Amino acid sequence: MRVYRRDLSGLLNDMTDQTQPFYLVEEETLWHPNCDVYETDQELVIKLDLAGISKDDINITFVPGAIAIRGSRMDNAGQDQKRFYHKIEITQGWFEKIIHLPETVSDKVKSSVYKDGMLDIRISKEKARTVEITIE
Repeated sequence: MRVYRRDLSGLLNDMTDQTQPFYLVEEETLWHPNCDVYETDQELVIKLDLAGISKDDINITFVPGAIAIRGSRMDNAGQDQKRFYHKIEITQGWFEKIIHLPETVSDKVKSSVYKDGMLDIRISKEKARTVEITIE
């Protein structure tokens, strides 16, 4: 019975796997990398999982109210050989991640560091000010 349960579990995992279907391999698709966004008292921190991507293939654009991270991950190794895939889970091609920013964030990026496949962007927060409003 245990063998059947393990086989059924493996079959279900294969069926529900969030991988790209084999028939879409050659089609250009835009993918969206996973990210974490959190705040501290001083800054907003954005971390993106961009494993296997060269730093030169990443572009960061700061626009009012949002930050856009774009680039590409291309597997050019062995292109001269015919490939027969058994499983495709690593997304290739162009990516884009647009993160809408809270109003407390300034337009001053403190740092952006790409290390070990993780992009870490730190943006300064504006200090909240007390403003007296006159009622008309």
